Amino acid sequence: MQNTRFRTFAVRILLGILWLAVALSPLHSWIAASSWLMLGLLALAVTDGTGQQGTPVMMSAATAWLMGTIISASLWATQSIIWQEPCCTVSVDLDAVSRLMLAAVSVYVITRARSLAPNGRMGVRLLYAIVLACALALVLAAVRGRDLPVNPIPWAVAMSFLVCLLLPRVFDAQEAKGRRWLWGAGAFFGLSGILLSQSRGALGVLLWTLFLAIWMHRRHRASTHRVAAAALLLSGLLVTVALNLPGDPMRLNTALQDIETTVQTKDYNTSLGARVALFRLGWEGFVESPWIGLGATERARRIRQAGEDLPADQRVAFTHVREMRHVHNQYLNNAIDGGLVGLAGLLALQGGLWVAAHRLGRFNRMAGLQLWGVGWMHALAGLSNVNLAHNYYVLMLALSVGLVFVMAWAEPTPET
Repeated sequence: MQNTRFRTFAVRILLGILWLAVALSPLHSWIAASSWLMLGLLALAVTDGTGQQGTPVMMSAATAWLMGTIISASLWATQSIIWQEPCCTVSVDLDAVSRLMLAAVSVYVITRARSLAPNGRMGVRLLYAIVLACALALVLAAVRGRDLPVNPIPWAVAMSFLVCLLLPRVFDAQEAKGRRWLWGAGAFFGLSGILLSQSRGALGVLLWTLFLAIWMHRRHRASTHRVAAAALLLSGLLVTVALNLPGDPMRLNTALQDIETTVQTKDYNTSLGARVALFRLGWEGFVESPWIGLGATERARRIRQAGEDLPADQRVAFTHVREMRHVHNQYLNNAIDGGLVGLAGLLALQGGLWVAAHRLGRFNRMAGLQLWGVGWMHALAGLSNVNLAHNYYVLMLALSVGLVFVMAWAEPTPET
């Protein structure tokens, strides 16, 4: 394809549609899917097949993310073959990583095409769209609480991705003061929406916010481990305050009561109580077959039959557990499904994201920090839920990573 006016116009139209889809992404998974689709169409529009024209460091970062998804897909395909479980029928891992891999291919193609990169205003406009998305998320959570368009846990984690795209700009002393206030307002809206959704699995974004604020303010005077210690201390104070707030808005007292009830009565019919039983089930399955796991079919069977071998008066304690479909921990779920093979696939995905963040940060510090934040939330949120089992989460993860690269692509000036 030649760099015609029509082609340039098409790129700008696709970026405009992407802007609108990002702004409305909290509303529905179909809107998130349209954002994912726009990444692919944008990649088709900017490629001309004339060879590598982009910035080598950006292409290297995009390659790391792409390789992580390819390795993950290969390992999970192997797992599927071992257990004779067709793609996406029992385990959704292959379905999830396929969409992530397609988005990663789009990102790689975009980073190769520097010749059609728009001016830096497009990157700023996408940040405006993220601010609008965070404001919309706040309104949605304020009006509907936990009755959100999708499961509130992956929804809240997806919103934390958007917050992570704003935070480095908020704390960047080189950013214009007016814009810093705007990005800060967007981050505040997003954080407030997450808190109102009462999704404890997304609260790790508060720790990242504190860490980033301290580190960027004192990056030349304080070591990373001291910054992390300060962030943990402030987070502890925040948790202490939250535990004493009336109404338990963050459901932390509820969590403590659930754990206490589970320990004292062996009743697993609460949110965290069920997780205790499911974590144990996942770990025992992994220990039983550490190399290749037990397969997703066997995992689902064991959950459905949890407590069935106990006396009738004890079986009732597992009623809520038997209603679950996975073990509510991404790592243990992959471990019981595929053993070290399945777990390696998950870690390859995470590793690819972090290597990409490291490489991208050498070219564009803000983009690198944005990607580190997304990687942090993806890793941490997996401790309390199997987020890759949710279509919306996968699409928003792919979109968030893609937005980091598109914004860096649209703003080619290196940052130090």
